[in-house]
Amino acid sequence: MKRLLLFMLLPLSALGQTVPIFVDGSVNCLTSSPYPCTGAGVAAAAAAAGNGGTVYLPNKAINIASPGLNLTNLTNVTFVGTSAYASSPGLSSLTGTVLQFNYTGANTVGIDISGSIYLNFKNIIFSCGTSAANAPTVCFLHGRTSGSNGILNKLEDCMVVGYSPWIYYNYRGEQFSSIDTGYVEYGTSGVPIALSLANTASITSPFVTFGGDASESIFKFIGGKTLVISNATTVTSPNNFLIYLDEGSGIIQSFSYDGYIQDAGTNNIIMGDTAGASGELENVQVNLQVDMASNTSHKLIAINGTAREWLISGKVNPIDNTGGPALSFNSVLQSILKISTNIQNTVSGILCTGSIIDVDQFGTVSCPFAAMIVGSNPAGQGISLTGVAFPFGTVSAPHTLTRTDSWLNVTGTTTITIPHAITGQRWEVFNSGAGTVTLAPDSGNICMGGSCAATKTLAVDTGVSITCSGTNCFAH
Repeated sequence: MKRLLLFMLLPLSALGQTVPIFVDGSVNCLTSSPYPCTGAGVAAAAAAAGNGGTVYLPNKAINIASPGLNLTNLTNVTFVGTSAYASSPGLSSLTGTVLQFNYTGANTVGIDISGSIYLNFKNIIFSCGTSAANAPTVCFLHGRTSGSNGILNKLEDCMVVGYSPWIYYNYRGEQFSSIDTGYVEYGTSGVPIALSLANTASITSPFVTFGGDASESIFKFIGGKTLVISNATTVTSPNNFLIYLDEGSGIIQSFSYDGYIQDAGTNNIIMGDTAGASGELENVQVNLQVDMASNTSHKLIAINGTAREWLISGKVNPIDNTGGPALSFNSVLQSILKISTNIQNTVSGILCTGSIIDVDQFGTVSCPFAAMIVGSNPAGQGISLTGVAFPFGTVSAPHTLTRTDSWLNVTGTTTITIPHAITGQRWEVFNSGAGTVTLAPDSGNICMGGSCAATKTLAVDTGVSITCSGTNCFAH
């Protein structure tokens, strides 16, 4: 404690930078200038902190009035609270540093960091409303302006909760990090996380004007305490999405989520995109631990645009095995889908070119041109390969088969030597010429047509499949 007091008594010039200390004196929030315990006081402290400064917030609730906490167009400021714990709505169940926003109206905002860069928030609860009647439109707004990209911001050990239609709304604010942070929608309609390139919802800021380049990329939601919870019961998208990727006709790139998701409502979809989207969602990595509370909640992912280079894994615990499809795509390309869910109708899509799909034993997949589908029938048997091209070759002179050969057309009178020691390989050899083709293992015999001999001949317009046991070879 003595060291803390000594630190607080040091003149600012001795610290080498402007660092306002915004504390509660162990009893009450500061109510006088220069930094009263209000939204204006927090904003003033942030402005005074300057590039590289820190604002320390008290261990209590700070009620912030409309138009909200204006932290726009700041550079490199850190905000530190005491703790962040939220179990249910209302001040009585929120502990630690709480920024409370209780007001409503069209395009109202709780906290707005649009146009700011290098803002770090730690151990803070951002709470919007005690009901839908007094919650702002957006709880936490993070947008790009014409003067700043609004990039490189971070939430760590925070909670963003409330009844707002949009809990966290990101409009082209790139390179965002969310570490051990939770996003909770308490209302019956609303989205915990929205990443928007198209701004289909027409969200605006009360403090700045959105603008800048059309780019939306690099979002990381990681950490053991990372969670998304929704209590929504609406059937209308995107208000029943837990994570909304609003690409429109453009491209959203490099989104990753690794954490817990709880669908505490009904009719929800864990991740969805713009209705009728013609754009792309690229390099999406999602590792889910999902609990679904209702048997009307079956869809995990529903994507209208093109999904390219996705990596989906995780464990899902729905209430039964009906409904679905669990994962629904228009096109999912060059992707890997590996999910454990007891929803039998697991994956459905119009096009799955280049994708590998691995589902439960009883899962079904309906998506043409996948590179590989594992366990793709109700019995869970075998592997289905579609759209696979095998090497094709043509020879007219003596040739020894290798592991890289697959289908071989032979056009001349010649000998094809078969390496007896290569096992587990199948060669297709076809006599497409006018001469005689001799099949000769380099050791042992070849069995073909009901007998075994050192060589066998292949007639014109005839083909065989050849395998070897390590001793002899077999053609049929």
